[in-house]
Amino acid sequence: MFKNFRFHTPHYFSKHPSRGLKELFWSVGLMDLGISAIAIFEPIFLFILGYTLSEIIFFYVMVYGFYIIILPLIGPLVGRIGYEHSILYSQFVLIAAYLFLFGISEYPILFYITPLFFALQKSLYWPAYHADFAVFSSQGQRGREVGYLETASMAVFVIGPFIGGAILEWTSFSVLFIVGAILFVLSALPLLQIKEIHSKVDISYGDLFRRLVDKQHRRSFVAYLGFGEELIVLTVWPIFIFTIVGSFLEIGILVSLATLVTGVLVLYFGRISDRYSRVGIIRIGSIIYFISWLVRGFARSSGMVLGMDATSRLSKELLFVPLEAITYTEARRVGPLIHGLFLEQSIGVGKLIAGLLAFFIASYLADPWMAIFILAGLFTLLYMFKKDVAPVGDDQQYD
Repeated sequence: MFKNFRFHTPHYFSKHPSRGLKELFWSVGLMDLGISAIAIFEPIFLFILGYTLSEIIFFYVMVYGFYIIILPLIGPLVGRIGYEHSILYSQFVLIAAYLFLFGISEYPILFYITPLFFALQKSLYWPAYHADFAVFSSQGQRGREVGYLETASMAVFVIGPFIGGAILEWTSFSVLFIVGAILFVLSALPLLQIKEIHSKVDISYGDLFRRLVDKQHRRSFVAYLGFGEELIVLTVWPIFIFTIVGSFLEIGILVSLATLVTGVLVLYFGRISDRYSRVGIIRIGSIIYFISWLVRGFARSSGMVLGMDATSRLSKELLFVPLEAITYTEARRVGPLIHGLFLEQSIGVGKLIAGLLAFFIASYLADPWMAIFILAGLFTLLYMFKKDVAPVGDDQQYD
């Protein structure tokens, strides 16, 4: 659906995107369709099985605990495997992870095994994805390319939650899993149409951790810790919605509508991030996003959930588009794969910290929602630590 898109509006879309970028758009679109149909219902599935909020948060704490340990081992291998094949293999690991997740109802021990597979999938997928985008995107219009990728992703996130909710309303989690598995495999096929990219990363296990606290990268590390709020978006917020709405189909519709409200404006965010101060946009978006977290706990109806979710998504995308554009420009300067590993390691640490804090809040407070949402809001302010970087030429090569 993305491959044949004609770029008639150059002010908002990138001019002459590379073939690799087009195939990446295809891949992200197909994968996000599967993810968007399933992801919001993951924590709800565990909640229905009888797990408490604190236990569900602990499940994702295990995911990112394993991720931080595994990533420095698997990440450097991505360059040897090749970016595209690494993404392909990650999809089969993701299918195994969901198979184990839905098997928890029959075999509770899988509650402690499944996080390991989610962590392994992330270790194979995300460094390769970041490296691919850094290589395929173009300096001078990277903001628009990020904006278009986000809009393409949101287009399927409009459809995905509705499809997932409808499947669960009328069939079962097993059917939803089968649909997702098919899409995950299909998502890797477009990237196999382009030449495989290999790279060599000469960095030790310990060096990857030391890089996080190195003075040169300290501000970026703190900024990427802000992604800790995403753990709360993906775990606590869906359960909060379920306690208010209670219907799979209605949840899917609400999330789809909130995403639709946000999607079109992301193109504009991409354009302005190429024309105006990206750091300034990040700061404005962070403050608005922080405020949106402070009011989420007051939602008491479907309409309020829709409004707050749409506002939060909009402010998140306002800061995320320039943040991602800066990140990929920086990756071109220091090396796509090495910076992708640094980014993912930082995000993993941020989500682990946020998860542990949310776990303790949920364990000791009878009504933890507001406190957890405030915690997420505080994490969003960390995005403001990100500094812009000078561009580099698009013809720079990496070993």
